Amino acid sequence: MKLQSKNKKEKRHHDAQYHLDQLKKRVNYIKDYETRTENFDLSVVHKLDSLKFDYLQEKLKLEATLCEFQEFKVP
Repeated sequence: MKLQSKNKKEKRHHDAQYHLDQLKKRVNYIKDYETRTENFDLSVVHKLDSLKFDYLQEKLKLEATLCEFQEFKVP
């Protein structure tokens, strides 16, 4: 039973690390995209909204994975 618990914790850690890495990639891409965009026009709005949505999705996945680290015992 201890081994199974350890495997669950390792999987949670791996999942959290994966989502953290994905979040970092999204942030770096957004920063890079921002520096390459010289003039703001309406065609960029859709791309920025899409990047923001991707960022928020990955942030929620990371937060959900981190919440799994907290184990609650029913009294």
